[in-house]
Amino acid sequence: MIEKLKSYYAIHMERLEHRDRIFINNPVVMQGLGLVPIVAVGTNMKNACVMALAVLLLLTPTRVLAALFSRSTQFRFKAVAYCISAATVYVLVSWLLLDVFKLPSQTIGLYLPLLVTEPLVIKRYAHTSQESVTKAVTKGLITTAGFLIVLFISAALREIIGAGTFFGKTLFKTAPIPYLSMIGGGFILVGILIALWRNLVHGFKREVHKR
Repeated sequence: MIEKLKSYYAIHMERLEHRDRIFINNPVVMQGLGLVPIVAVGTNMKNACVMALAVLLLLTPTRVLAALFSRSTQFRFKAVAYCISAATVYVLVSWLLLDVFKLPSQTIGLYLPLLVTEPLVIKRYAHTSQESVTKAVTKGLITTAGFLIVLFISAALREIIGAGTFFGKTLFKTAPIPYLSMIGGGFILVGILIALWRNLVHGFKREVHKR
């Protein structure tokens, strides 16, 4: 099974480097997208779940709406098209999170409206090629999945090591490294996670290219 997987990646590596947003070309790890919400909000798993829901509801619909809206927009105005699309979707997402799901606004605070201009959401406007609705849905969901994986890994480590809890339940009487619960500690942890992740990707590519 492992050999077949390596053979598959060896044959399709060039294509996968552009399309894989989970491991090889994760948007957070390889492009640095979404770092601020991960570090500022992802201090524990409960906050991470709220942020995950917000990104899930915002990113793909924004990309789809922008794909439709930008068809009649010249390239130099695509950034505006994406921001307007994100702002439009944000109004609905904010209503869903705060009024329907009854989530406390202080959980993600200012970082929810800031997602409207977050590169993770609107970076696609930089591409000159027109994106179809089908591709917008597919790539939007894959990009979201890549972001969520890093978000949950980081939040779990920060809550366990930084607070000694997991989903609010006490694991340790004394937190091993309380500093990780702070934004500065979050940046350090995410930096280490990115470095390890990139090292794994480069090692995997070397193994694949040997074939």
